[in-house]
Amino acid sequence: MAAEHGTRSRYNSGCRCDLCVQAERDYQRARKQAKNEQKATGGSKPSPVAVLHSPRAAAPAQEPSHSPAPAGYG
Repeated sequence: MAAEHGTRSRYNSGCRCDLCVQAERDYQRARKQAKNEQKATGGSKPSPVAVLHSPRAAAPAQEPSHSPAPAGYG
């Protein structure tokens, strides 16, 4: 079943009716605005290389601490 008109899915399938074009326009506008807000606040995702070389990535895995089972179990 094809997506309804007025959706990006339908636009990406090749429909260029006014509703689908508007849906794509709205999406791109929101995407650009979010990107600009991220730049303005200085927020960004760390690069994969930075994540791999972070001190946390090099730390050994910790074993979870388990408390003993309550009386009557086990």
